[in-house]
Amino acid sequence: MLEVIGDTVATKDHHQVTISDAAIIRKYDLQGDSKEEDDDDYSDAPTICTISEFKKATISYIAGYVLGMVQKKIICSTCSAALGSRQHKAESSFLSLKDRGNLLKPTTSVINVCLETEKCFQRMLSSTNGKLPRSKGLQSAIASSVLSGIDMASTFQDLDEHMLDTTVDDNHLFKLIKTISESHSKVRLYQLGKTAMEGVTKNKVRKKLNKLVLFNHQ
Repeated sequence: MLEVIGDTVATKDHHQVTISDAAIIRKYDLQGDSKEEDDDDYSDAPTICTISEFKKATISYIAGYVLGMVQKKIICSTCSAALGSRQHKAESSFLSLKDRGNLLKPTTSVINVCLETEKCFQRMLSSTNGKLPRSKGLQSAIASSVLSGIDMASTFQDLDEHMLDTTVDDNHLFKLIKTISESHSKVRLYQLGKTAMEGVTKNKVRKKLNKLVLFNHQ
């Protein structure tokens, strides 16, 4: 639930998002709690997103790449160590299968943040009928939605003591989750954009070849 306070919006977890983020969250139903003015009792039901076991395995693999991206962005060594490493135990059988000794293996918390981010993408694509969104600040809005939806109590539990060393306005846990979510969003948006461009290019090539066939009377 979002509560407007000045130029920011407070969430149930007491972190604040900008009005712009809140608008994007509502526009694309990122939290799955949009309500339509309808007499039907089921109109208030949230958008349910399920992730298949195959997609979970894929996301656990992508989370390793996200791990590398995040470690380049953060400067806190304690937070960096909580993300995972090449020596970390594989959290899925798929990661064990892909590992040849040099694979970056994320912790369960990193994978869970990526899974929560993917749920936002599913709700977003459902609201746009599969079309690529064009809103600025989308990654930040998705990250804010993830912060509101994820179970904070079970996320990066090994950082609980480290949180006592951080200030309220410099919460490392919030920053870490947001950076992971934004990095995963960057990977997904790149993939969605590439898929969309391939569709456009394919149509142009087909149109060009059709004209060539007609020109040669074949």
